[in-house]
Amino acid sequence: MKPVKKQSISIAGPPGLSAEAKLCFGAAGGCFVLGMIGYAINALATTETTLSAFLVISVFYLMLGVVSLLRAKPEYAVEDAKVLPVNRTTNFETDDYTDEAAA
Repeated sequence: MKPVKKQSISIAGPPGLSAEAKLCFGAAGGCFVLGMIGYAINALATTETTLSAFLVISVFYLMLGVVSLLRAKPEYAVEDAKVLPVNRTTNFETDDYTDEAAA
């Protein structure tokens, strides 16, 4: 029996990546393709294009994606945040607050 492959992983990348990292790596791939097309046009034709500048832009987006990966929280920190309470509720009716300025 063949293992079932999740469609969301095969199309949008691993689920561990943040949306920001996926966007950066996608932009880097697209810019790399455009840059390579521009580089091929410049190498094979007598006309000059500025599409090869997309190679530099792809490196920039690749660096942004790597920084986004390094900046992301580890999975155990995300799991701990789900377990711990985020906000502490305060019962204002029973708390005794005194106005120090009035004293």
